[in-house]
Amino acid sequence: MYTLNVASFITAFYTGQGKSSRIITTAALLWNWKSLLLAWNFHIWHCMVLHLFVRDFHTHTPDKPLHPIISESHASIGEIDYRFHKSNSTYLADLDIDRSHLVSHLIARAGHLAF
Repeated sequence: MYTLNVASFITAFYTGQGKSSRIITTAALLWNWKSLLLAWNFHIWHCMVLHLFVRDFHTHTPDKPLHPIISESHASIGEIDYRFHKSNSTYLADLDIDRSHLVSHLIARAGHLAF
């Protein structure tokens, strides 16, 4: 059976010939991680798992049925235009993620009881 030593692979990958271009490419990918393939899916699943399984549940009393949710976001270099404004096409992706955070937070107790 073939086994892969991850530490030696990473060391060889970043110290071999052409290491500068690989380091720059990795830095650019990490800087623009929101533009990567399946990053949106990761955000959606992350917020659901976070609110359903990791965080403590909040009690929703009749006088305060809704709680505010603060979610952080940033605009990567692929999401801004030449005037350094956020592109209109990327608002909906951030809105979907924020909406998933809010709905997961509001129904976390009921969703946890269903499992």
